[in-house]
Amino acid sequence: METLKCTKVEVAILKVSRKQKTLADVKVVLNEQLQLTGLRIEDGEHGFYVAYPQHSQKDDIVYPWIFYPLSKELRDHIELCALEKYQELRDA
Repeated sequence: METLKCTKVEVAILKVSRKQKTLADVKVVLNEQLQLTGLRIEDGEHGFYVAYPQHSQKDDIVYPWIFYPLSKELRDHIELCALEKYQELRDA
């Protein structure tokens, strides 16, 4: 996988849980400038993955995905960093 030159990813595992398929709640900070909360590490059919916040609805207005990576490279980079941090925590 190609490393993204301009994206520094810091990951904090906020809460480890075992409800349904959610394994942990995650906070990600990009380039020390943008904080993303509401991400989750989930156990899916094909292994662990990072899930992004889903849409919400208020007063009959649907707000689709709150945020998400625009490139596969950034999505892969964030997922790799988050899953590595989760694995470190599990191994500790």
